[in-house]
Formats: sequence, structure tokens, C-alpha cells
Amino acid sequence: MKVNAWISAMFISIIICALLFFGIVNNSETIDPTPIDLDSVTNEQMEEVVKKNPDVLGMRLSLANRYLSEGNFPSALTHYVYIVSHDPTGEFKPTALSQIGWMSYESGETTVALDYINEAIRLNPSNILGNTYLGIILLELNLDIEKGLSILKEVLISTELNSAEKEVISQYIDRYEK
Repeated sequence: MKVNAWISAMFISIIICALLFFGIVNNSETIDPTPIDLDSVTNEQMEEVVKKNPDVLGMRLSLANRYLSEGNFPSALTHYVYIVSHDPTGEFKPTALSQIGWMSYESGETTVALDYINEAIRLNPSNILGNTYLGIILLELNLDIEKGLSILKEVLISTELNSAEKEVISQYIDRYEK
């Protein structure tokens, strides 16, 4: 029995299309990512991940923030500078600039600190971190008490702050309000 080549090709095409359709439908379900508790990951492990995936800027930012909280400014600065120069979307750059500014302030370089923080705010005017740092610096150095208070009051109404952050900002406002 001789089978027509056109009929065979059409039959095979229909089967392939059906398999592809059902395969795509079955694979279209989203899978929630497994959350990672970064507190259970060491700095060395995070460094290894960042080394293998240098442009995973969220992980790099988390590591830099960890170094900053530990007072390890050189290690933090390395990662913040990388983020600033490799963030194509600008998602992480304002935060990194704000953190560089704060480290500069903590190191006694007020002018440099204000330059970085103002650039972060220029890139993202609603940058909570940059605005908070700017308000605190203006207050602590008596540069412009009125402006510092105004900035911190604006930050305080943000829904992005947790209760501990709101408490710290409220304490600054209470301390400098007369």
C-alpha cells in the first residue's frame, strides 16, 4: 500500500502542532521562586555568587549593604562603585550613590557626601534613602535646619518605611524642631 507523501506530511504536522500546543500549555504555569534567607548566607558565599554572576546587582547591593552595616567601607565601596557603573536600568544606582554618600559623610567628607546624595536624588527624586541622608546631614551639620526638617517630614509619610525607620526619623525631627 502506497501512502501519499502530502497526507503523511500533513498528519505529522498536525501531531507536532498538537504536541507543541499541549506542551506549551502545560509549561506555562509560573513557579514561585524559593525565597532565600540572606541571614543564613555568609559574606564569602555571597562573594562567590557575585563573582560568578557579576551583574546580579540585587545580590551585590545586599552584600554591599551588609559590609556597610559591619563598618567595612572598602568592601562596601567596591560593590557600590560597580553597581553605579554597571546598572543599565538605573534601578540600583540611586541607592548605591546614596550609600557612597553616607560613607563619605561618615568619613568626614561632607562636600563629597552631598554631591553623591544629591546625584542620587536627581536620578530618583523619591529616593527615600537619599532624602533621609540629606535631611540628617543638613540637620546634624546645621547647614539648613528648616530644609532638613522639611525633607525628613516628607520622608516620614512614605509607606516604604518600617516602624523602626519611622521612629529614627521621628527622633531626628523631634530633636531639631523648635
